[in-house]
Amino acid sequence: MSVRPIDSLSATERRGLEERAAALPGFDARMRELEAALRSPVSPASQPAPSGDGTAVSRQQLPGDAAIDWIGTGSRTVLQSPLPQIVAQDLGGQVPAWIDYIVVFDVDAAGTVVPGSLIFRQNSGYTAADQKVRQAIQRWQFEAAPGSPRVTAIATLRITRDRIR
Repeated sequence: MSVRPIDSLSATERRGLEERAAALPGFDARMRELEAALRSPVSPASQPAPSGDGTAVSRQQLPGDAAIDWIGTGSRTVLQSPLPQIVAQDLGGQVPAWIDYIVVFDVDAAGTVVPGSLIFRQNSGYTAADQKVRQAIQRWQFEAAPGSPRVTAIATLRITRDRIR
């Protein structure tokens, strides 16, 4: 597992994160909190969202050990959030106790993940597993909000050994 330092991101990914951080109060602080939580044996998805500090953050638990933090002025109800089907081969034959992911993405007014907006802030380091996570999140569906602007989400997922085939 690797938390990708900001300078290791592609120019497009870095620009996307910088734009989100500039536009959304609380984004940068919440990202740092989630990264710090990953250093703990407790899942970041079980960490409470901050409250009372003036940042607009709301948390939504998902099935399994996953959660979404909505940053800014809005959130969407998750209608569909299939988890990836990772197999040992995707991890080079090694099956760790768990894999943690932090993924930032935007959701449009139709309730779909905006193509090209998905950025891994933490990934497994295994291309095949990471690609399955990317594909699963791109299939997530959220409640539509016609006329509303895009909203940014930070998803934290912990995939445990028992979910790896």
